[in-house]
Amino acid sequence: MKISCAIFLVIFTISFSSLAACLNADKVNLRGKPDDKGEIYWRAEKNTPLHVLTTKDEWVYVKDFEDESTWVKQEFLDQDKHFCGIVKDQFTNLRDAPSKKAKLIKNTPQAERYTVFKILGFKNDWVKVKTSNNQTAWINKKNLWIQK
Repeated sequence: MKISCAIFLVIFTISFSSLAACLNADKVNLRGKPDDKGEIYWRAEKNTPLHVLTTKDEWVYVKDFEDESTWVKQEFLDQDKHFCGIVKDQFTNLRDAPSKKAKLIKNTPQAERYTVFKILGFKNDWVKVKTSNNQTAWINKKNLWIQK
């Protein structure tokens, strides 16, 4: 019985620690401890991807794409099948089709590091995203950190 309980705990911990989430609001405070008065480490915008590490009451301990860990209130996380991603390179091109030969999209041909996107789909090494001005674009997957 003790062995089966231990195995369950290990499996539960492994599966729980691999959960991913997207922020569901703008200007969300990410804090140093699970408390409304905890130091604000940074403010993040909607669709910022995070990996869930653990929870404590209404707080969730998360890790971002730079391996920084902070606390965020559960109400600001969307953990359903919504995907989100963040640009990890200095710049990345936004294309109108999933190809390096495709044209750059008008108005916003590039995205800077830390730009976040809602992910709409995948095709080979390409990711279809929705921009902040509601355009759709394609980005090479190697340029994004995607929560999954």
